[in-house]
Amino acid sequence: MQDHSFSFEIDAKPELVWRALHPPVRNPAQPGKPRII
Repeated sequence: MQDHSFSFEIDAKPELVWRALHPPVRNPAQPGKPRII
């Protein structure tokens, strides 16, 4: 097994970082059906 790690520094507000790393869901789950990611 290989171990990979990384780190980086970002000069931005936490809200902007969150938005960049967690884009909106393109295909939301339909009622009664699971959402596959």
